Amino acid sequence: MTQNFDGERFAYQSENLRTADEKRFIRRAGNAIGIAGIIVAAVSQLWYYAAVRIARLFGIAEESVRATVTNAGFSQFVQVLFSVFCFFVPFLIAAGIMRLKISAAVPFGKIKKGTFLPYLIAGVSFCAFANLALGYASSIFEALGFDYNVPADELPKGVIGFLIFTIASAVVPAMVEEFGCRGILIGILKPMGEGFAIVISAAVFGLLHGNFIQIPFAFLIGLILGFIRIKTGSLLLCILIHFINNFISVLLNYLGETVNSTTVNVCYLIYLALCLALSFAAIRIIDKKDGLKLNKALSETGEKQKIKWFVSSPAVIIFIVLEMINSIRFFFI
Repeated sequence: MTQNFDGERFAYQSENLRTADEKRFIRRAGNAIGIAGIIVAAVSQLWYYAAVRIARLFGIAEESVRATVTNAGFSQFVQVLFSVFCFFVPFLIAAGIMRLKISAAVPFGKIKKGTFLPYLIAGVSFCAFANLALGYASSIFEALGFDYNVPADELPKGVIGFLIFTIASAVVPAMVEEFGCRGILIGILKPMGEGFAIVISAAVFGLLHGNFIQIPFAFLIGLILGFIRIKTGSLLLCILIHFINNFISVLLNYLGETVNSTTVNVCYLIYLALCLALSFAAIRIIDKKDGLKLNKALSETGEKQKIKWFVSSPAVIIFIVLEMINSIRFFFI
């Protein structure tokens, strides 16, 4: 029996050999993805110290470096560079390790007629309610008596500042994060099952956010975007949903600068109510036209065993440890 896994051909002569090949494929995928994650984690933790060292070579004091990187406009520029680098370079390396064709992993095909708007509404609605995980995570830490401080970027002022913040917080992340996580990651993992690919890519996406406040939220977002990527076979809708979700956050941040928090909360509750009302109709249409079930994996290995193989890959272990360290440090800021 011969099975094609995105360009890699495995010859199965027995059940034991099949299991061994699946284990080898998942471990290899885990190490490729883990290496990408390690690069992202290392850059996020070390770039500031590298900038300070380089500045010292030119006689620039650390205080000047800190003042520059915390400047509202400059911090958005840094965020754009960081996003582009971390979701292109490391994940292209992972694709190279797996000999994955980018054109196959990053599809931009047409979406089935009559499903674009339902998927859009369902995706945006799910993301809106997933945002509540941010508030719950913060409340849990407060209830336990922990001061978990994740610094927020200062909002640039004026129309130009709003546009810069939108590009840095909504446009660029939507494009590059979908390329890396719903494109490359799912492209690598999909041969081992659609459900497996969605869950693992969502977990990696969550960990890449590097703090305990955003990890649960990003994981939930990753689940719905991964599902939409699999069902539609296109990244375009994922990018649009991601952008809308982030742009709503941008609008609420700027609204909070001009009105009180009560008004902001009321506006968001109205938005949630609208999403809830529309999502029921959207899900019914999706179920009728596409169905909500995923295709069964060709793999005969259980999902739990595949997850164990992936998580126990050496590079994945290092990646998880680095992101846990990165997340824990916010207790001491």
